[in-house]
Amino acid sequence: MIIYDSVSSHSRSQNFPKDLPKSAAATHIGFFLAWAVLRGLTSAQHGAGLAGLEARAVNPAEYFRSLRRDKLTDEDFIFRGNRFAMAYYNREEWQVPHPGDVYYTDDYQRVFAEQGLGVYEVTDDWAHFDLIAQRMDEVYRNHLAGEPLDDLQRAVLRKAGDATARSVPAFASHDTPDHERGILRDLAGVGVDVDNLGQLLASAIPYPEAVPVFLDWAEHLEERVEPESQRDLLRSLGFLLQRPEEKRQTYPVLIRHVRDNKFDGFTLHNVAFTASLAVTDADFDDVARILENPDTATYMTGFLSPFIRDSGRPEAPQLLMDALTVRSNTSDAATALADLEITEAIPLIEDARLQWDPKNSKEVLRILAEALYRLRRTLYAREHAQAFGALTEQDLTSALRNPKHPDETGYAAHFLAELGATDALPALEELPKHPDTWVRKDINNSIKKLQRQRAKNERRT
Repeated sequence: MIIYDSVSSHSRSQNFPKDLPKSAAATHIGFFLAWAVLRGLTSAQHGAGLAGLEARAVNPAEYFRSLRRDKLTDEDFIFRGNRFAMAYYNREEWQVPHPGDVYYTDDYQRVFAEQGLGVYEVTDDWAHFDLIAQRMDEVYRNHLAGEPLDDLQRAVLRKAGDATARSVPAFASHDTPDHERGILRDLAGVGVDVDNLGQLLASAIPYPEAVPVFLDWAEHLEERVEPESQRDLLRSLGFLLQRPEEKRQTYPVLIRHVRDNKFDGFTLHNVAFTASLAVTDADFDDVARILENPDTATYMTGFLSPFIRDSGRPEAPQLLMDALTVRSNTSDAATALADLEITEAIPLIEDARLQWDPKNSKEVLRILAEALYRLRRTLYAREHAQAFGALTEQDLTSALRNPKHPDETGYAAHFLAELGATDALPALEELPKHPDTWVRKDINNSIKKLQRQRAKNERRT
């Protein structure tokens, strides 16, 4: 979420006059929002407020205060409004001002200083609103004309810390393909004004209005786009549709392209990742069909591991164990197998570890080692249950003090916490630091869990 301003950041400031009500800290925010509502730059949530503002039946900042909100955010605006707000309002976000740049807070201060008023002394009424609105209209006209520098380009470059934004050429390309021009026309029709898709990809601005356009083009890809360009366009759409709020909408059309396997490996990888973000909407048979194709399985199984894990289907463990042999899937599949407590996978994960270079694959090896630890912990409990019955507090405390191997202290701590054995806390707290991160994490989590249980018990008594 992009936060442009908040009432509290002003009302709690040392510069805020103590003799003024806190509502005075909302006036400049309310003026900006009211202006944006009247200019058609706000999101649907402000549709109900338009009539009252147009009739001037409610004062500008009064409208903002009526929302009972502290913050002005990107959720208040459509893409076009966010693009302007990011350029004009959000000075602190980018931190690299350029000569000639103008900002709302500076304009607000200047306009009302000419009236002999401080920033927080402006009365919430339409006469004062009209003074600053005239200046905002002027800035917005310049903004639409692209002067002095495209604001989205400036915002992206400033976020990267580039102080030479003016020397960088615009994003627009003279050789934009016809199909991309068509998409850009459709985007402009819903208020998303960009010069090319790369510009939108680089943007930090949300673009929910664009999602139906992208989905429409993805759905009609074959009939609108020449075959040699379909792959690249679908790759771009895959990236553009990765935002979390679009997952459920994008899944059906993207998964169709993955299932049909019309694209090469790298493109399939990108689209598969996007589709898998919402794969909880699929059924297991659909996923299984995708994984029947070796090329598709290579790129999909790792991403699909959480879905396979949660499916409850008897085929799930075998799918995950098969995935261990594909390097791109190994760590995801191992974690899912540990979640499912499939101890039969232990030798397979051990074999998979041997395929990775210890010098260049430390993170993958760490994930595999943690999965092995968790599976061996499960096996430890099962074998004890078969030989001696269920683990008891006495068994675990003994193992804690006299472990047969280093990891047994982690196992014992974990199951003592499961039993709620608060009497074991002193022994746990005295344990030396274990050399392995995942065992330390298990012990520390167990101690915290038991400490919470002890505090709860003490409150009861």
